Parts: sequence; structure tokens; C-alpha cells
Amino acid sequence: MGFPVTGCRKGTIHAFTEQINTLAACKLSVGMWDGRNAVEYQGMPFSRIDVWLPTSPDQMMLWPSTLTFSMDFYTTLAKHALPIRPEAVRSFAGSARKLDMYFWFNYRLHRLREPTTLSWNAVADQFGGNFDRQRAFKAHFAEDLRDIKDVFPKLSVALSESGLTMAPTDHPFPCPTARSA
Repeated sequence: MGFPVTGCRKGTIHAFTEQINTLAACKLSVGMWDGRNAVEYQGMPFSRIDVWLPTSPDQMMLWPSTLTFSMDFYTTLAKHALPIRPEAVRSFAGSARKLDMYFWFNYRLHRLREPTTLSWNAVADQFGGNFDRQRAFKAHFAEDLRDIKDVFPKLSVALSESGLTMAPTDHPFPCPTARSA
């Protein structure tokens, strides 16, 4: 997956194990709007998780690991799939918020029919979970948006005092510009 394999309590094996356990226990609720109908999936995303993790970085995998999507979740994903550019994911891999912004913009701009402005409160509800002050959130969000627009300069979003304005485009996420990750 592109990260170093390290042991100990603060190592990647431990963190990955915690994430797998969290996935195994999660119940998911995903709401979607197709322009006419609201669609919602609620349930367990996986019908089976068989993950065999090593206990040390030098240990080889003893058995293959598999994650099996539940059929309902898989069908929902397949029906509402969005085009994702792997090079964009790599560019933003170091920042969970930038990845969230990329996926969210991709979803919203893909379906947008007219220019829309979201208030800063709405934007903060979506992306500002760890900020106590809106001023700090705005500054970080603006910086993250600049990084996204460095990769996608034709992205039709802008910030103002009132919030975030998005405008429809034919290709919301055209091929990104060349950029070192």
C-alpha cells in the first residue's frame, strides 16, 4: 500500500490492525442525490473480513487476506461510482482533508447544474471537525484549496467572505497538471 511496515505500539502494523478492526465493526450510512431521487445505503459495508497481519515487520504473510463487500454496498458503489484520478489521489495522499475535498468536489461538481454558494458554516460542518475557531478553519481550508487548484487549475470553485462558490463545468476534474507529489 506504499507505507513502511514497522512494528511496536506506534508502528504501522498496529495502526493498520486498529483500522481493520474499526472497519469490521462499522455500520455505514451514505446518502446520495441523483438530481431526482434521494438514495441512502445503511448497513455493514463488508460481509466478510479475513485479514491475517504479521506480528513483526520481518514476518511474511502466512495466509492471504480478503475483504468481501456486502452485495448491497457493492451494488450501491457500482451504481454511484465517480471517476477518480489515481495521480490526484497520490498528490493528496499526505492529507486526509485534501483527499476528502477532492472526492467531495468530484461528487458535487459532477452533479452540479447551476452555481451554488455554501456558507462557511456548511463548509465547516463538512470539513472542519478539528477546528474550534472558524477563522483557523478558513485559513487551513483556503490553503488546502490552493493545493488542489495547483493540481486542477480549471477547478471552478472560489472562496469569498460568504463561503464557497462552485460552478458547473463540462469536466470538473480534467487531467491534472504535472506536479511532484
